[in-house]
Amino acid sequence: MYKQWLAKQCLVICGTQSMAAHWDVSHDRKFPDCRRVENTMRLNLCPAEKLTQLWTNMMTHCHKWLYHNYVHPELAYWIPEYIQL
Repeated sequence: MYKQWLAKQCLVICGTQSMAAHWDVSHDRKFPDCRRVENTMRLNLCPAEKLTQLWTNMMTHCHKWLYHNYVHPELAYWIPEYIQL
């Protein structure tokens, strides 16, 4: 699923409000939580509280997964840190 997500991010064809507005003019292109234009880049940078919490939870899960799958402890720590920053 990550490869699919990454491909959509790189091709700028994610299921965002901006993309949906191409097919349905009733979409206002804005993210419901922060009311800013939602595009591919915005998905990872939105300051909305729900998305910030989701992002933090995903990084915690990533760290645990790396640690429990015997990735070197330094990498298990720094990969999620690098992604989050």
